Amino acid sequence: MIILGINGNRREHNSAAAILVDGKLVASVEEERISRIKGDNAYPVGAIAEVMAIAGLGEQDIDMVAQVNLSRREQKPYLDRLFERVAELGKQDPELRKFYWKHQFERYARVWRPRRKPAGALADRPMQAVEHHQAHAASAYYACPFGDERIGVITLDGAGDFSWGSVWIGESGKMREIAHLPYLNSIGLLYSAITHHLGFIAGRHEGKVLGLAAFGNPEPFLSRLLAHTNPADWNMLFDAKLARIALRPVSPMGCSVVKELCGELSREDIAAGLQAYTEKIICGWVQEQVSKLNVSKLALAGGVFSNVKLNQRILALPGIENIYVHPNMGDGGLATGAAFEVYARLYGGLNRRIWRKPLDGCWPMARWWRGRTEGWNTVRVRWATAPSWRHATTRASTNGSTGNSRALNSCLLRRLSCTNMPRNIFPPGTKRMWPHAS
Repeated sequence: MIILGINGNRREHNSAAAILVDGKLVASVEEERISRIKGDNAYPVGAIAEVMAIAGLGEQDIDMVAQVNLSRREQKPYLDRLFERVAELGKQDPELRKFYWKHQFERYARVWRPRRKPAGALADRPMQAVEHHQAHAASAYYACPFGDERIGVITLDGAGDFSWGSVWIGESGKMREIAHLPYLNSIGLLYSAITHHLGFIAGRHEGKVLGLAAFGNPEPFLSRLLAHTNPADWNMLFDAKLARIALRPVSPMGCSVVKELCGELSREDIAAGLQAYTEKIICGWVQEQVSKLNVSKLALAGGVFSNVKLNQRILALPGIENIYVHPNMGDGGLATGAAFEVYARLYGGLNRRIWRKPLDGCWPMARWWRGRTEGWNTVRVRWATAPSWRHATTRASTNGSTGNSRALNSCLLRRLSCTNMPRNIFPPGTKRMWPHAS
């Protein structure tokens, strides 16, 4: 069975394609790598052609197409839940009430717009849609190294299919849904809105805000955010003010609230308060989920889990033995997750014989060349993707520049973010961001 996974919704970002052959991932490529446009959300025509070339396949060889995101008609229950919450909060906030009535026509008219299909022979292939967070969950669960153990699977991002997160149980090659988190309570969108307020690019530069947080004081911004949060009920996590930010993070409707909350605070203190808030709220909720699910290991995916400090805090929580974060935890990994999920549907789960190493041939293998050129080390991460090789090359200074060595470490950790990889991955002489990483 050959399955082509496609993430090609223009409202998302990081369009991508992936090929799964008999339950094993053969290739996964983001469109930005072909178009050279960062975070490209165009339909992944180039990525589709590339993954099929890597796999040595033609359009006629594809048995099934797995499309990320539900059709607009299938999204309607999630959208209805969003508007019900907006109507409820609109009783407290006139801007939300105005938004509710302004978008009623679009709420129903969008159902009739068809989704784009692949061109050529692929348009005639059988297709299945995979809900956004189900694809995230599948990318983490079916690629994790925990075998057939019972584990928790958690996804958190900005938003997708009108949800911002989900909880699943994974066991014996099958996933079972526990919960979906409503769009209007998205901490991911809150983080992006404040990233925009600080002068960075929302959806791209959240990592800069994370780095900036180390230089600030979390108070009083942490307390200001907590005053508008109800951590006891994640279906009503945000009050009307924070809901406005989640609904329109970079438009005047949300930006005015962000400006009011941030007030006179410095950029460093705003970043520190936001990061402390993210860690406090999410870690408390994750601890609760671990207890409810009766698990000690977690598989995580979604853009929120690109926050390495948050991941560190989650791993340190009592009762958590280990975590796995999918290497491409953002929307670039959705095509892979959709292909895994469709395969599991067709075969009643992912066969354990296949499942032990579903990414065989695609794990990154680091090979080092110490050839110096005026103080530079060249580091090449070679991706073994049968039947051909793909290379990712980055350069970092070894002349004592902390910023460059941090950039190198960050790059390597993102590419080698597998829990079962050896930790001594840095070449001799390379400065490390964390002294304990030996």
